Amino acid sequence: MPFITTPQKVGHRNGLLEGIHSLLKVRFGEAGLQLLPEVERVYELEKLQAVLHALETVDTPEELRKVWTS
Repeated sequence: MPFITTPQKVGHRNGLLEGIHSLLKVRFGEAGLQLLPEVERVYELEKLQAVLHALETVDTPEELRKVWTS
């Protein structure tokens, strides 16, 4: 795995959060956006990537919550 600097990690995290925000809004509207404060407390890039990918297939915000809480 290549070395990633702290600014690169921050940029990657911010990009993931922007994508998650957009998809939460499109998929679930206001109910999805209510999850955003919880998602923003996740700092593991792998979990954020899993959330982003899960947004393609989950049916409810509750299903999505399981991605970062399990």
